[in-house]
Amino acid sequence: KPHYEFAGWVPSVPDAMPAENITVKATWTPKRYQIKFDAGAGSSVPAIEDVYGAPIVAPKDPTWEGHVFVGWTDGSGNVVALPSYMPDTNPTYTAKWKVLQSAPQLEVQVVSARSAKVKDPVAGAEYVIVPAGQEPGAKDWTNAKHVTDGKVVFEGLSPATSYDVWARMSETDEAAQSEAAKVTVATPKERQDAPSSAKAWAVNANTVAVE
Repeated sequence: KPHYEFAGWVPSVPDAMPAENITVKATWTPKRYQIKFDAGAGSSVPAIEDVYGAPIVAPKDPTWEGHVFVGWTDGSGNVVALPSYMPDTNPTYTAKWKVLQSAPQLEVQVVSARSAKVKDPVAGAEYVIVPAGQEPGAKDWTNAKHVTDGKVVFEGLSPATSYDVWARMSETDEAAQSEAAKVTVATPKERQDAPSSAKAWAVNANTVAVE
């Protein structure tokens, strides 16, 4: 019987043929399966054991100092989602990790009401600017600025507005991931040039002309 183990006959089969016909019934016990987790040098994750088809509650992600947990890989090394129900295959999943790089040093100077620049930008880092209090998304990082001619400049900003500038090392290595640094800056109000001097003279007692 699939997913069950034979547990015996009820009643027990006699050692010798009885004088009358009897019927014995097979009993079955649900077979239990295991999902095992190999976190490598990370914190241990206990195995999950249950019967076939039972709902699975995913374990908490393991941790490893200086590393980022990427996900669980199958036997082919592919990151996969854990099953929602207990399979009948006793799989083992292996943790995939990335080395966590330190965030680059970050200092930002406001140049004008509409521009700001990174002071001493780090080669190999990427920089994004978003409204203050907003987390940068994948699209922001895709369009991140990199060092060009030793500079990173943000232009087209709005006057009298607060921004968060984020920086991290470029995500170019499958084996590494960077922490992100953040600095909040505020652009000033846009300067209004004073009007040029004008000539004025009295036309009559009630009228003044301006040139």
